[in-house]
Amino acid sequence: MRRKKRDFIFTKKVHPLPAIMGTILGVICLLSWAYAVISSYLSGGVIPARYGVAGALCTIYALVGLILGVYSLRLQDIYRLFPILAVVLNLLALLVGGFLLWIPT
Repeated sequence: MRRKKRDFIFTKKVHPLPAIMGTILGVICLLSWAYAVISSYLSGGVIPARYGVAGALCTIYALVGLILGVYSLRLQDIYRLFPILAVVLNLLALLVGGFLLWIPT
């Protein structure tokens, strides 16, 4: 028999809050890196010290976001969108930071 369109499938799956926080941290990191790179390009390569502090904070945020994403991947009965998104965004932020540190050498 075919199911009707009005039938609902109820589930106990949830979006884990640590993964949502990890995703937000990843987005903040990537936007901060983008702002620092664009504004230093527009100022002719002169980088104020506050961009270095922002880069260090981005690295810390990305590490915390990565830990939250990996932690939430191990939880049971969850939707996996935000944990995977958190891991990918924070790994990307760490790679961008590493690339920016590697460029001058």
